[in-house]
Amino acid sequence: MIYELRHYTAKPGKEQNLANRFRGHTLPCFARIGFNLVDFWENCERAGDLWYLLQWESEGIKAELWQRLRNDEEWQRIKAASERNGPLIGRIESVLLTRPVWVTAKGDG
Repeated sequence: MIYELRHYTAKPGKEQNLANRFRGHTLPCFARIGFNLVDFWENCERAGDLWYLLQWESEGIKAELWQRLRNDEEWQRIKAASERNGPLIGRIESVLLTRPVWVTAKGDG
């Protein structure tokens, strides 16, 4: 099992638009396509910073489902409509994580 920690920084002035797109469209698309969203956070100190964690069975599945999202007609329409006045995202960071074998699920190992 691998995890993907993603961090999105909204373009200035687009913070609410990005949050609205995630809430109303991106997260439902994730669920429909089969993404396993573990959790989602906003930065308490800086509006427009979104963090979320996805769980994947393998890097192959991760690549396949991200490609499925990129090719999804509904997602393409949503993205185009939401970015009619310019991109919403200034920066995306992605880190793949795995739990070391010497750590138990509760972290007490």
